[in-house]
Amino acid sequence: MRYLLDTNIFIAAMKGVDFVRVRLERTPLADLVLSPVVLGELELGSKRVRTGRRMPLVSPVWSRSSNSRRSMVR
Repeated sequence: MRYLLDTNIFIAAMKGVDFVRVRLERTPLADLVLSPVVLGELELGSKRVRTGRRMPLVSPVWSRSSNSRRSMVR
């Protein structure tokens, strides 16, 4: 049986939570899967830890100029 791990389970495994660690150790590596979304969350989290600051979760779409905002709406 294959298991799609979410971010919380992956982090719990990294922190050494016993019941998660035991379950993962008993599961063949080929049966453990990470989604691109989880990989992205882990990458963002690792950047936030390395820089020591919060990063925006979403990039700003609009520039600060109101003129560019109007041109993008048209």
